[in-house]
Amino acid sequence: MVESDFTSLAEAMPEDKWGFKPTQGAFTDVRTFTEQVKHVACSNEAWAKKLRGDTPPDHCDTGGPSPAKTKAEILAYLHESIVMMDGEIAKSKLDNLMATMKGPCAGDNRLEVLNSELRHISDHYGQLVVYLRMNGIVPPASR
Repeated sequence: MVESDFTSLAEAMPEDKWGFKPTQGAFTDVRTFTEQVKHVACSNEAWAKKLRGDTPPDHCDTGGPSPAKTKAEILAYLHESIVMMDGEIAKSKLDNLMATMKGPCAGDNRLEVLNSELRHISDHYGQLVVYLRMNGIVPPASR
C-alpha cells in the first residue's frame, strides 16, 4: 500500500512541476519534488543493499549516485529501488528478523531496517502530499 501510494503520488505531479518546492513559511532549504523522490529511491536502494549485505550508495541525502534527472528516469529509479526492497521483504522471515545488520543506514537488525525504510518513505509521502496540494493536485490516494 505504501509503495502504491508513493508511486502514484510521484506519477501524479506533472513533469513541469517536478522542480517545485515550497518557499513560504517553515519551508526554508527544503528539497524540490525531484530531489525528494530521488532521495527516497536512493534510500530504498540503500536499505535493500544493507539487507542483502551489499554496500549501500553514498549521499542519498543529496540524491545519491544515480544519474537520473527526468521524471521518467527518476520514476524508473524509484521502481527499481522498490523492486529491490520487495525482494528483501520477501526474504524476511520470523527466524531472521532479529539478525544483526551492519552498515551506515538506520537499523541494527532486519526488523529495524524494514521499519526504518517504511517510516522513511511514509514521512516523505506526507511531505509530498503538501507539494501536490500546493499545486492544486489531489493526491491519488485521497481521490
